[in-house]
Amino acid sequence: MLAVLLVAAFALVTASESAARHKKPARRISSAAFDSSTTRPPDRFVCDFVHKRHEYMCHGVRSTRSFELDKKLTRGGDNTIPGEGWEGIAAPDRFDCRWIGTGPRTIERFDCNYTHRHTKNGRKLTHWFMLHQMVSVTDNPDPSADDPSKDQWVAPHFT
Repeated sequence: MLAVLLVAAFALVTASESAARHKKPARRISSAAFDSSTTRPPDRFVCDFVHKRHEYMCHGVRSTRSFELDKKLTRGGDNTIPGEGWEGIAAPDRFDCRWIGTGPRTIERFDCNYTHRHTKNGRKLTHWFMLHQMVSVTDNPDPSADDPSKDQWVAPHFT
């Protein structure tokens, strides 16, 4: 009986750990746009990937107001980053964005970046992108089962 409980507990832990990892995208769907039904994000914000929820939680640099990135973004047009799986895209643990310029705070005016290593002991590289270049992806290969509420937003990985 104890052995059965231990095996069941191990299976639950293993399943929850593997579910917390980034899943390989099966399809790229769209570039990003601001959802018109929500307020714009702050002028400067930082986003952290929450593995258990498979989404980015963000907060303003000068405020404690937090928001879910996927609640601010919506599908905005054709995916402009070619490739399969993780080729040309990344899900960094953290990235930060800032609004540049004057005038309306449009998605095209948010400059973002993240830093990571390409190899375990390699040098750190910083990748820059504009917020509208984020890509919605899904691990579901079936286009007929399309559900925008399950999109995961990932960053471009320009070299």
